[in-house]
Amino acid sequence: GKPPLDTVRFVPTSGAQSQYESLKSGQIDMTYILRDEAVIEQALDDGYSGYLSPTGQNGIGTINNREGKPGADVRVRQAIAYGVDPAAVNTRANNGLGTASSELVPQTSRWYDNTAGIPFDQVKAKALLDQAKSDGYDGKLRYLTTSEPSQQATALTVQASLNAIGFDVTIDYATDVTDLVRRVYKDHDFDMTRGGAPVGEEAPYLNLYNSMASDSKNNPSGFADPEMDAMITAVQTASTDDAVREAISKVQEYANATVPYVIWGPASVLTAWDGNVHGVVRNITDIMFLGGAWISPNGETVER
Repeated sequence: GKPPLDTVRFVPTSGAQSQYESLKSGQIDMTYILRDEAVIEQALDDGYSGYLSPTGQNGIGTINNREGKPGADVRVRQAIAYGVDPAAVNTRANNGLGTASSELVPQTSRWYDNTAGIPFDQVKAKALLDQAKSDGYDGKLRYLTTSEPSQQATALTVQASLNAIGFDVTIDYATDVTDLVRRVYKDHDFDMTRGGAPVGEEAPYLNLYNSMASDSKNNPSGFADPEMDAMITAVQTASTDDAVREAISKVQEYANATVPYVIWGPASVLTAWDGNVHGVVRNITDIMFLGGAWISPNGETVER
């Protein structure tokens, strides 16, 4: 039948704070706040309705693994992983409100199995970088970002951390999110950027596949490894919760060695809306279905 809404309009925004201000001022009815813990906390304190998803590895450093890029050398990827402190990223980008960790799934997850991620170790990072340089790598790295405050703060933190161990990091600013997405997913025109590959509680296999599988169309790093493919399939086919945890643990151990990307911690995603919005349905990847959504006048609660 005919959907309740005649029109749905998607409005470009310039970051979490701008999105929330537009929601509060009534310019928009609904917004998707990604990885900005301060803004999310503000929205929750103000009593907005919505869905909050605190998911693992939503704050990651996506490294371009493709041939011809610095990240094609696993030692470069390892040096980046050991050389950036997740706690520093959390302090600068999230005002210290988030959680710093390098695990695929956070300790609060039902899938956590006490398997550690990569620790912060500048000495080891420098040794790995020196090995790569001895084989001809010049240390140059382009970090792609937008000028949105939390993204920019992450870029500056990574730049300072990696330059301290011998990298030469240049920050490359995309004009907007659309430009960044095009350069990362279509043109592969980047060395490193910040992204997210959230491992949801309902179906952890989905995003492990999306972010690391060789044949995934949503794998921005270009990482491809048959052994990892087999381990991810084992997560999908595990028949019990304990078996899923064990399978994810093996993925973690292999990711520590191969570094498809670096992990700085879980992050929250909040989809918030005004009190006059009803009937929104969420799926397990935080996609919101609006087929049955409707709006009541003046914020009233109306039975339908």
